[in-house]
Amino acid sequence: MHVLIDYSYIITRPRLYEIMCKLIPKEKIAYGKKVLSIQQNSQGVMARCSDGEHLHADVLIGADGAYSSVRQNMFTQMMEKGLLPEEDASDPPFNTLCLSSCFSQPDGSVAWLVLQHAGSFKTRSEERFRSSEWGSEDAETMATTVRDLPSPFGHTLGYFIDNTPKTGISKVMLEYDCL
Repeated sequence: MHVLIDYSYIITRPRLYEIMCKLIPKEKIAYGKKVLSIQQNSQGVMARCSDGEHLHADVLIGADGAYSSVRQNMFTQMMEKGLLPEEDASDPPFNTLCLSSCFSQPDGSVAWLVLQHAGSFKTRSEERFRSSEWGSEDAETMATTVRDLPSPFGHTLGYFIDNTPKTGISKVMLEYDCL
């Protein structure tokens, strides 16, 4: 008899960055870059950035979300070569927005998230998706609407929102039916 156990680990974004930065030399990381296009060949990968810089590397990691320009470039190139799986060829559906439930972390900190179901499944094109809708301003708007909700720690979510650096709060759409 085989038993499949699926373990999930949740860590905060700053902790993930800390782990990645320990594994990758600082001079190999380019922060705040907007990648316009990528090209790959046997020598490695080249990323052309909006500031005019061309970055060359063996590996390119686009850590800027499901709708990143790195992902879009890769998908376009894979589609042109007939390598893109059919399920990745269309906009992924979503019906859940995620902002902030409270749970403790091994280091004693508290991570929080709020899930808001948007109703029926939609796609990015149906919603006329704009990246500005998912920035810090929209996260603050959603945070305002949930700040009076109780938490299992005896505070409202507003307590955690107020004690979280603004750069640590984001709003994202969760693709597919995550719950």
